Formats: sequence, C-alpha cells, structure tokens
Amino acid sequence: MEIKFVRNCLETCPPSFVSIFIIARTMDTVIQCFQLLIPYYYSLLLPRMEVDPPPVYHREPLEFKSFNKFETCTKSFQQQYCSIYTARLKVLRNSLVQKAKIKWANIEVITLSELSERAEANTCTIIGTLYKHQELKPSILRELSEELQLVTDWCFPGCCPKLSTFNHSERKGKVLIISGLDLANNAQLLSLNLLSEWITGMVGSKEVQDEIASTLCVIIAGNSVRGSVETYDHATYFERKAHDEAIFKKTALVTRKLDDFLLSIVQYCPVILMPGEFDPSCHTLPQQAFHPCILPQCSRFKDFHGVTNPWVGIINSRIVAGSSGQPIKDIMKVAGLADFSPLTWLERTLLWRHYAPTAPDTLPAYPFPEIDPFIITECPDIYFAANMDKYDTGLLTADDGQVVRLICVPKFSETQTGVLVDLHDLKTVPLSFTVA
Repeated sequence: MEIKFVRNCLETCPPSFVSIFIIARTMDTVIQCFQLLIPYYYSLLLPRMEVDPPPVYHREPLEFKSFNKFETCTKSFQQQYCSIYTARLKVLRNSLVQKAKIKWANIEVITLSELSERAEANTCTIIGTLYKHQELKPSILRELSEELQLVTDWCFPGCCPKLSTFNHSERKGKVLIISGLDLANNAQLLSLNLLSEWITGMVGSKEVQDEIASTLCVIIAGNSVRGSVETYDHATYFERKAHDEAIFKKTALVTRKLDDFLLSIVQYCPVILMPGEFDPSCHTLPQQAFHPCILPQCSRFKDFHGVTNPWVGIINSRIVAGSSGQPIKDIMKVAGLADFSPLTWLERTLLWRHYAPTAPDTLPAYPFPEIDPFIITECPDIYFAANMDKYDTGLLTADDGQVVRLICVPKFSETQTGVLVDLHDLKTVPLSFTVA
C-alpha cells in the first residue's frame, strides 16, 4: 500500500514534498521508494538540461617515409678519408661543370694535372674542394702554393633540382619541431608538462584543439638526454674517471626519464626522434638512431620512429631534412664570421649541396669508402638546424624556382619554445610553453 501511495504521490505532489514524506517510513520501504524516485527525478531534470556533446577531434593521418641514406650497417675505420672526398668530387663534378659553363661560357674546364701546361696569362676553370686556410694547421698545399693568389672567381653547385612526383593535395597538416630538451639539466618541469599536455590535446580552447588535431607528428631533434658535457684537463684525469661513473648512472636515469616522457606522447601523436651531440649515440656523423634497448617502452609503438642525425625523409609528400646542429655550429666555429647568422650558413649548405661540408676535416665523420651520403641529392621543402640559441626562419627561392623553408630551431631547455610548421604553405609559428 505504501509503494502504491508513493507512486500516486509522484503524479500529484512536488518532488520536495514526496522526499520529506518518504523519510518518515521504514528503511525497507525507503529503499523501494527510491527505486521509483530515481527514474522520476531524471525524467524531470534531463529535459531542462541542454548539454552539448563533447567535441571529438581526429588527428590528421601521417604518411612517413625515411630515405635511410645515413644508416650504416657495419663500421670499419681502416680506410682513409681521401675516398669520401673523391666520391664527393665525383658526384658534384657534372653539376659544377654545368654551372661553370653558364657563368664563364668561354673559359675551358681543365684538370689539375693540366694546369702546369698552361701559361700564366691564360684563364681556366678547375673543379675541386675548398677548405679554410688556418695558420696552425699543417698543410702540404701551403708549401706548394707559396701563398700565390691565383683564384679570381668561383661558383658553387647550387640548390639541387626539386622532385615533382608528389601529390600536392596530400600536403596538409602541421609538424612540431623541438630540440635540446636536456633532461639531465632542465629544471623547467612545468614547461615539459605543458608541452606534453599540448601534444596530447589536454589543454587549450577549441581553436587550439583544432590546431593540435592538425599536428601530424613531433620531431625531437637531438640533445634530449643532455645538452652539454663537462671537460677536464690531464691533471684531473683520475678525478674524471670517478666522476664518469656517476655520470653514467645519471645518464641511465635520465634516459629512463626520456623514455617515460616519450611514452606519454607517442600514444597520442607520432614521434620522430633524432640523436644529438651529447646523446647516447655514436659521436661521428652520421649519428645512428637510439637503440631500442635504450628506450624500451616507447620503442614498442609503431608511431615511434628513431632516425639518424642528419636525417631526410618524407612527411605527407613534403621532403623534410635537418640535423641536430653540429654541421652549422662547426661551420660557424671554423669560419669565425660573427656577422653571419646560423640561418645564413644553413642556406649556404643548400647552395654547396652538402649537409656537412666541414666533415670529416674538422667535424668527426665516418670514412665512407665509396660514397659521400652527406651530398644533398634531393631538394628539401623544409630544412632545419636544431639546438640553436634562438628561433629564426626564412624562405629561400633558388635559381630554378625551388622554394625551401629554412628553420633554426631553438634549444627547448633555454627558450621553452618549439616551431610549428604548416605543410600546406610552409608557414612557421614559434610556440612558447612558458608560464607568464
């Protein structure tokens, strides 16, 4: 009778009155009455609530292909470095001859052995490799040349031709490039958390969420574990050995920290990871990808791509190439020209058609016996140098109409800044992950 009475009251009495009335009943009756009241209350509340369904964002699909031109299966340092210079000259010679004929139409191209047969008044063209004159560096060429100034003009191979076999309609989406996480010394944990939340889509308004959903992948370009290293002189050799043991243990802990960080983002967004100068990889260029044993958690995901340094590949029909910064920094060190910015030298490497022009002379590199993989054989759409002091960018238009977006990616540990690149129009936007 009580249950029937409550059912009748639901049709005639307000909810507050019914609830007060039921409390006065026995416990068993109250439980049965609540079973009737709960659907009733929902029927009253739901029509009055206008709740929009949460938006669902779908990340743009990634089409990724690595050229694998810098991967080395076996390494042997028995051969001399002369072979890599010979291969470099052999590959670039035809392009240089064509450039020389365009620039100096009536001047003959000869070999170095034919130079001695020429009269001093005759002008000729010679194809070769240039290096900087350094007083403290032994050189047999200094003794032979006797400081003669014979060169009057020069030309470079120029930017290589652009491949035109890609579908322009597929060039959509954005790529986030960061570098220099330096987890061993980076105290900006809040910036790392903001970066992780931005990549995974946990922050931001609808406009920000749309931008995050359009981000195809994240390129982490070197010095993720460590951004610098301490140096010691010979007097502190034994202290250094004891200190190195502590450094090895710390590096293992930081590498695990990197693995956890990558695991938090690779489940939501593809990651392309490059080693850097101070990362646990080989020191000579090209640096090989992180071994899966170093990053056991994130390496299990198919969206994790460990690549070499330098690296070149295709992302949604755009050719992307870049390095973790060693080639550009070495050029700046050797040249010693303070007026030239890193972006200028990045552009020059395209005109020289070489990713690491100072290797292996002043930049450590593997002595390839028959090839020089650092020769640029494909004109990139996006060309970056990472671990720079500040963000900089420019758009290069070459003689044959090639358009290349040049980017200097700053160190994240110092600037808390990444670079977002639009694959459609090659526009770039610096993203700051600092808290004001």
